[in-house]
Amino acid sequence: MRIKLELKPDGTVIRSEILDHARMNKPGQGFYKVLAESALRAIKLCQPLRVPTKGYERWKNLQLNFDAREMLQG
Repeated sequence: MRIKLELKPDGTVIRSEILDHARMNKPGQGFYKVLAESALRAIKLCQPLRVPTKGYERWKNLQLNFDAREMLQG
């Protein structure tokens, strides 16, 4: 699952978006949707994210990749 983030210089999230909308909204993919929403909640709870003090233009837009198999193990 891929989540796109737009960050402020202090590491707080301005915007977050699940990039796999098509899969999330397919019939029979309710479990995937729950995992995606859990990942978004986790990102919000971790704010502000630890970010470098320099190079904001390089990291202000991030894509995080979550592996559902790893999420279910921990």
